[in-house]
Amino acid sequence: MTWDRMLTGEAERGEPLGDVYRPIRRLSLAEAPVAGELAVAGDETVVLADVDAIAGWDGWQHAGSHHVYAVRDVVRRRGGHDAVLPRCVRPLDEAIARAELGGGEVVTLAVSLLRGAAEARDVARLHGSPPPTGAWWLLADARPVFVPALPGAPPGDEPGASAARIVAAVADALDDRVVRRLLDEVGGVLLDGAPTTTLEPLEDRLFDACAPRPLDRLLRDEAGAVQRPAAPEAVAPRRTRRELRASRSGRPPRELGAGGWTAGAETRAAVRASERASRLDLREMVDAALAGRVADGVSSVIAAVRDRVRALRARRGAPLILGGIAAGAVLMIGLMWPTDEPASAEPGADGATASPTAGPEPSRAPAGGTEEEPGAPAEEAPGDDDPAAEDPVASGERLLDGLAACAAAGDAECASVRAPNADALELAPGDAALLPAAERAVTPLDDFGDIAVVQVASVDGEAGVVPQSIVLERVADEDDRWAIRAVHDLAPVSSTSPDDEGAG
Repeated sequence: MTWDRMLTGEAERGEPLGDVYRPIRRLSLAEAPVAGELAVAGDETVVLADVDAIAGWDGWQHAGSHHVYAVRDVVRRRGGHDAVLPRCVRPLDEAIARAELGGGEVVTLAVSLLRGAAEARDVARLHGSPPPTGAWWLLADARPVFVPALPGAPPGDEPGASAARIVAAVADALDDRVVRRLLDEVGGVLLDGAPTTTLEPLEDRLFDACAPRPLDRLLRDEAGAVQRPAAPEAVAPRRTRRELRASRSGRPPRELGAGGWTAGAETRAAVRASERASRLDLREMVDAALAGRVADGVSSVIAAVRDRVRALRARRGAPLILGGIAAGAVLMIGLMWPTDEPASAEPGADGATASPTAGPEPSRAPAGGTEEEPGAPAEEAPGDDDPAAEDPVASGERLLDGLAACAAAGDAECASVRAPNADALELAPGDAALLPAAERAVTPLDDFGDIAVVQVASVDGEAGVVPQSIVLERVADEDDRWAIRAVHDLAPVSSTSPDDEGAG
């Protein structure tokens, strides 16, 4: 239950009935074309949107379309119903701008745009209405879809016109003259509004010009740039806390001499731009990891993978947001790594495997200095006691103390510990996240560099206290601090009794 609902007594949004869909977190309109609950169903992720929130949306009319974003199913939950929608990854024009497509991929893209625009227009003709307006997005299976605009939202573009612009941009970057000439024809057909039944001859010519290839490259940009971790012995010397803080925040150490300030400003601007472009990719991989956690439970391999991520992170001088993408990919292929290498490869390590519940990392301690105390309050961190240098467990402990203080004070926003632009934290009295420090145990689950996940549970396994995952996000502000992005229950959704079904 969110803080504001807990204070006002407003009813909380119910969970889906049964155990087919397991909610992960809330998606805002900044992350998806339709706001809703990101959920896992088997091996795929979907979005559950309140049917009342999308009443009158054109997506209801396009059920069964392959290249128009539409409702796939309706599921019942306590207190209402949700529409099941596919997971959109990112806007299509943004994905294309970040990848170089070959001739076969361009053919696949062109045919997808032709069919999507035609499907949208065919349904509009069937209902005697004008074509919908909206934008093109990329689904998690690398399929382009046209997303009709939501009621009350900015109208966007007509599907054929927006698709024609995408085709023209792709054609300008293509060397194959035969395919380029066909793309000119595709652009004309898109603007003319040809129905689906007239597309086959043009599609055949496209297929004859170049064999179609899947558009996986549009999804693989973050993983394709990942380099396999170097050998542990190649780890760089330990850096001071000032150097660590500078690398995380994009503020390089001050350089003396003419031009030093200008170079620093240019570096900071480049780092900030890279962070903005990479953060969405990192969050997508965190969502995938959390989906696996909800479906499969906590795996013992997490601790070993986390240690390897630490070793990789210690050898880099680049900002951690860039390495967070690599860490996310490492998590997915971690089981393929040899298991006989040392878990900790930092200089000065004694060779022993790091404990998953260890305190602050050795590599983050200042040379010759003392490490922070995990239980130190957020306000007692002056000078070089950088909150961002804390181990995720120590950060989690400190932030959970702040969360409990917010609850006691009736602070619904809790801005001191919640990440900017994050959804309201859905908590209720008795949740593990609100347990006193002496009654809770915080253990690491995942560490992606700029985002980490820890588990909080009752120390004595008290019945009725459900373990929760705390998603921590490093906020790139002047303090470069850790903050809480989301809280999720780790236990699977309980089965529903017949009485509950009837009451829903």
